[in-house]
Amino acid sequence: MRKINLVLLLVLSCCSIKKKDNIGLIVEVASSYKYNFIDETYTIFHLSKSPQIIKFKLTAEEKKEISEKYYELGLDELPQNLEVKDNCDIMPKLFTSISIIKKDKLRTIKIDRGCDDFKFYNKKKALKIKEFLDFLLNILNSRNEIKNAPKSDIIYI
Repeated sequence: MRKINLVLLLVLSCCSIKKKDNIGLIVEVASSYKYNFIDETYTIFHLSKSPQIIKFKLTAEEKKEISEKYYELGLDELPQNLEVKDNCDIMPKLFTSISIIKKDKLRTIKIDRGCDDFKFYNKKKALKIKEFLDFLLNILNSRNEIKNAPKSDIIYI
């Protein structure tokens, strides 16, 4: 009987482990910047000229850390298309959008990173999303090619 219980426990524990697929990411900051983790490109948008595209390179370890952080924060469990509502009256709302491509599925998350006052039912989600964005942007902004890139000239009023 003990052997059967042990085998059953092993089978159940193996089945309950979620498969964590690799993810592709595209992060768009308002209409000014786009970080494409799939193509490893950073796009700067301008009013007066064509978008400027800068290549960057992620290490295999960084890609792994990004995927692990995504799953660790439970972002894979959020609704397919999510716009996190806040309580701030600041205008304009400058949304940061994260597009997550996993296999053939697309999940989009939008959040106003300029606001820290979120509706009660969104607070936990918002904090996790902001933590993930900070994690991503810290990795990217440590790159000299991104750190030294020109700024967007798009002005928000």
